[in-house]
Amino acid sequence: MMIRAKGFYAMWPRVVWKDGERLGISKMLNHDYARMRNASVCSIFPVISGYYARNLTVEGITIDGNSDENIFIDGCRGGVFFFFNATM
Repeated sequence: MMIRAKGFYAMWPRVVWKDGERLGISKMLNHDYARMRNASVCSIFPVISGYYARNLTVEGITIDGNSDENIFIDGCRGGVFFFFNATM
């Protein structure tokens, strides 16, 4: 899931419980998110991601998508590839 806001305010916690329209998530919110400020929740994730990965190689992969149907993402972590503090 992605909590969508502007830039680095977007975050990617896991949903750990649901009660009606309320969600419990795996990470503490670092900022206030509000519907009236156009924050939203959606299911989105990179095809390949890595945190602190070492000696990484990605080869022979084709990504086919539908840009007309994709939602707008203002941030880097919802792209096809996301690596944080990784080396190749």
